[in-house]
Amino acid sequence: MNKVLNSTVLPSPPRGQRGKSVIAVVIVIALLIASVLVLDFSALDLGWGGVGRLLIPLLQPDLEPKFLWRVLLASVETLAMAILSTLFATVLAIGLAVAAQGWARWPLKLLFNLLRAIPELLFASVLVLAVGLGATAGILALTLHTAGVLARLFSEAIENADQSAESALRQSGAGALSAFCYGRLPTLAPQCLAYCLYRSEMNLRAATVLGVVGAGGLGQQLYVALSVFRYDRVSTLLLATLSLVWLAETLSRYLRRDRFSSAQVE
Repeated sequence: MNKVLNSTVLPSPPRGQRGKSVIAVVIVIALLIASVLVLDFSALDLGWGGVGRLLIPLLQPDLEPKFLWRVLLASVETLAMAILSTLFATVLAIGLAVAAQGWARWPLKLLFNLLRAIPELLFASVLVLAVGLGATAGILALTLHTAGVLARLFSEAIENADQSAESALRQSGAGALSAFCYGRLPTLAPQCLAYCLYRSEMNLRAATVLGVVGAGGLGQQLYVALSVFRYDRVSTLLLATLSLVWLAETLSRYLRRDRFSSAQVE
């Protein structure tokens, strides 16, 4: 047995494949060097003394009860922004994805790419001018961007789904909408749920950033604290943000595991 194992020789990769690998490594190294030169980046120019002075207040978060209450209210507002924007975007994306299966496929695909290409921060900057400061601008910005992402994912999931059950229902006399809802949609539900939960996590992070342009939530409190150089309050707000994101990821992971395990049992 040992002789057989010792005599076994793993096949070496083809010469052409090895040449491609070497070329790929050289290209990556060249891109890294070019990026450093273009950006004039140097770790020695970071100003480590200033970083040290900044870390001291960051390690001493502000735990004043009045400020903690404001942080709690801002956290609730940020969470509400993420939930509402994900809900609105999901409803909008489902309608757009279904409509994209018909004659308006390519115009809608172009719309999906446009909404996905524009960052939430840019949407929020424009919407703050249109609807004013507050959570409304943040919710609308997150809804528009998330709708583009989810509509693209939903439309691709619908196109790639198994259509045998839907075809059987159509042949038995069911209408197009009924056959889609009872034949193809149940197979898409776990995948679409995973997409929605993942986007809700991302919207929670994005909602924190949108507050910097006046869209409310933790981001607005963070912007105020940075403006007055209250880094102890910045530390508290960062801890609140991390806690919120961690809770959202834990809940999302639990829901996905519970939903998928029940789907497998069925």
